[in-house]
Amino acid sequence: GVDELASMCAGTRLMILDPLRRFHVGEENDSLHMTRTVQVCEGLGQRLKNAVILTHHTTKQSAYTASAERSAASRGSTA
Repeated sequence: GVDELASMCAGTRLMILDPLRRFHVGEENDSLHMTRTVQVCEGLGQRLKNAVILTHHTTKQSAYTASAERSAASRGSTA
């Protein structure tokens, strides 16, 4: 959970969660859930006084088409 991650990252200056999907169990298209997930990550960064980078991959379809450079290429909610 969050406390275990905080313990592992104590004393660091940067935390990279890659990909973000591995750090939550909710629905990626649920804006409320994803907003809460991002808030937890922000709170963790504040608690540890470090920077947090969240990576989020594009959809498989966008990887095979010209839409990969558009904002619509992201998976799930834009929260």
